[in-house]
Amino acid sequence: MATNTNIPRLTDKEIAEALISVAKEVAETCPLKLIINVPPVGDQEVNYELDALPDGSDLKALFAENSAIAPSLYLRGPGGLAVVYVQRKIDSYFDVFRIEDEWRNHLDKPQKQQVAKLTIKLTSLCRKSLKASELDASLLGDPSTAWGKYRNAQAGVLSSLQQTAEQIIVDVANKNAEIEKLRSERFEKHESQLREELAGEREKLQRVHEARLAEIEKRENAHADKEAEFQTKEARYVSRQKQDEQIKQIQAWLENWGLTKGTSRKRWPITGAYVAAILVTGGLTAYATTHNYELLKTTDDLAKLQWWHWVALASKAVFPLAAFTTFMVYFIRWSSSWAKQHSEEEFRNRSRLIDIGRSGWLLEAVRDAHEKNAEIPTDLLRELSRNLFSNASASEGDIHPSAISDVMLQGLTSLRVKTADGSEVEASRAKSKK
Repeated sequence: MATNTNIPRLTDKEIAEALISVAKEVAETCPLKLIINVPPVGDQEVNYELDALPDGSDLKALFAENSAIAPSLYLRGPGGLAVVYVQRKIDSYFDVFRIEDEWRNHLDKPQKQQVAKLTIKLTSLCRKSLKASELDASLLGDPSTAWGKYRNAQAGVLSSLQQTAEQIIVDVANKNAEIEKLRSERFEKHESQLREELAGEREKLQRVHEARLAEIEKRENAHADKEAEFQTKEARYVSRQKQDEQIKQIQAWLENWGLTKGTSRKRWPITGAYVAAILVTGGLTAYATTHNYELLKTTDDLAKLQWWHWVALASKAVFPLAAFTTFMVYFIRWSSSWAKQHSEEEFRNRSRLIDIGRSGWLLEAVRDAHEKNAEIPTDLLRELSRNLFSNASASEGDIHPSAISDVMLQGLTSLRVKTADGSEVEASRAKSKK
C-alpha cells in the first residue's frame, strides 16, 4: 500500500534533479524515466541531462524560471506505470512523494527477486534527494536548515508582535485606570450632590405626610362621632324597617302551608303497589263470588250439597276477600302514618323559620335594652324564648278538645267565642289546687 511522505516545498528543477539522481542509482536494476506534467501542455519526458535541453522547449523555460508550478513529477517504470510519484499540494506547506504499488506486478523474474531491496533503496534515495529528512529536522527545531532559519525568523517576528501587543495592553490598562479614576471621582461628586438633594426632599415630604396624617386623623375622629350618632338614631330606624320586612316575609311563608310536590311524589311507588294488590285481590274476590254463584245456579237441588261443598265454596271466596280487606286496612294505616310523618316534618321546618324570626326580634330587643343601659326581666326573656327551635311534635293522643282549649287559653282564664249563627261558646281553664 502506497504511503505519502512529506517533503519541503522545492522548485521544479530541484525535484527533477533529485528524481534523475534516484533513477541513475537504480538504473542497473530497474530503468526509470522522468515525466513532468507541464501546465497546460501535459506530461513531458526528460532525459538525464537537464543542461542539454534544447532552447525554446517548455521544460527549458520551466527550469529557467525556478518555478514550482508543475502539478506532478514522477519516475515511470515497467508497464508504463509510475514508480515514484511527487505531487504538489497547493493547500499545504509541504509536498508529498510516494512509492506506488502497481509497477511491481510488471517486473520480470530477476527483478521480482530484488523487489524488496529495490523498494527500500528507492525510499531511502527519495527521502535523501527530496530532503524529507531536512523537513523532519526543521519540524524538530534544527536551526541549520533553511526551514529552521525561516521558523526562527518567524518566531522572532511573533515574539516582537507579542511584546508590542503586551505593551499596548499595558498602555490601554493604564489609560483605563486613569479614566476609571476620573469617572469615579465625578460619580462621587454627583452622588454627594444627589444625596443632599434627596435628604432635603425627604424632609419636605415627611412634613407634608405628617400634616396629611393629622388631617386624616381629624377626619376619622369626626367620622367616628357621626357613626356613633347614626348608631343611636338612624340605625334603630333601619333595624325597625328590617323587622317589618321579616314579619312580612314570615307571613308570606305561612300563607300556604302544605306538603311539597317532591314530598308527595315519594309515596307514589308504595301507593301504586297497594292499589295493584287491592285491585288484584278485589278482582279475585269478585271472580270467586261470581263463579260460586254460577255453580249454585247450575245445581238442581241445593239440599243435595254436602257440608264440605259449602266449606269449599265459602273458602274460595273468603280467602281473596280476606286478602283484599287486609291490603285495604294496611294501605289506610300506611297512608295515615306516612302523611302524619311527612306533614309533621314539613310543619317542623316551617316552625324553624318562624323561630329564626323570633330569635332575630329577641336579639334586637336585647340590643335596644343594652344601648339604653337597661335590663330585660329574666321571666320576660324566658317567656319570649320559650320553645325556640324545639323539635317536639304532638302525638295523636294529644289532639283532644281539652288539649286544644289548653293551648288556646294559655295565659288566659276564660275565652268566649261568638259563632256565625249568633250563639256564644265559652271555655275556661280549670284552676289547679295548690
